[in-house]
Amino acid sequence: MDSALTILSQVVMMFVLIAVGFVCYRIGMFTNRANKQISNFVLTIVTAALILDTYQTDSNPKLIANLGICFVLSVLVLFLGVIVSLVLKWKGKNHDTIATERFGTIYPNSAYMGIPLLLATVGETGVFYASAFFIAFNLMTWTQGVSLLTGKMDKKLILTAITSPAIISIVIGLPMFLFQIKFPAPVASAVSSLAGLMTPLSMVVSGVFIAQTNLIKAFTSIRVYIVSFLKLILIPAIVLMILTILPLDYEVKLTMLILSAAPCATGTMLFASRFGGDIETASSVFTVSTILCIITIPALIMVSQLLW
Repeated sequence: MDSALTILSQVVMMFVLIAVGFVCYRIGMFTNRANKQISNFVLTIVTAALILDTYQTDSNPKLIANLGICFVLSVLVLFLGVIVSLVLKWKGKNHDTIATERFGTIYPNSAYMGIPLLLATVGETGVFYASAFFIAFNLMTWTQGVSLLTGKMDKKLILTAITSPAIISIVIGLPMFLFQIKFPAPVASAVSSLAGLMTPLSMVVSGVFIAQTNLIKAFTSIRVYIVSFLKLILIPAIVLMILTILPLDYEVKLTMLILSAAPCATGTMLFASRFGGDIETASSVFTVSTILCIITIPALIMVSQLLW
């Protein structure tokens, strides 16, 4: 119950920050260009700093084993999303729209939403475990995700996936963790300060994205609610049932549940814009699922407390 209340409190706080971003955009304080720059800063520098910061912890065999387990579970969760997304049929809709809906169903907002929630509940251990999810997430979005939107596979995108800032930070941070190499105090302080920007900046950016959405159209679309149901309820409910029967550490279970319960990824809009998806649909499913998760995530965590 404590975790559910912590999640609820954190989600409400995050939505206050989202509202700040929303208002700032509507009054002209933020521009699209500024938002893209801040978004890139969060996804590259801040995310990398957060991962490096979490790897500056004492090594032990249990953490290493759990990291490997989280990677396997992450792959399974994403492939579960691929299977569930097949519910969304092509009838009456063009390829771009359905592909974008499926992308939103498969890929959760693990960075912008997942990390702040993990920090509030599991702490840096949760972010440490989540780094395994980022590997699977990056590899799949740049391969399966792009293939879904474009209808073709470009092998060059695999290079893009493995050279993303999140992956590079893991490549640097993991050996430091294994061999217990620590940053000098001033560097460690700087990295920690950058990591602390994750929650406020990511939420403000999300608010700016929501401010650019036609809210009336988004909230009156039945298909948006179908995608939100699949992403926020069906997939995490299946993950919850699987985790309940597995003999895993509580921190591992809660990390995977929170990541799977996160709303549609911000990347749904970014990838749709870059690879020919339906940008309006992407914006709608991101906005509605993000707003609805204030109810669904605490509810799922509460159920998990009763089961675990």
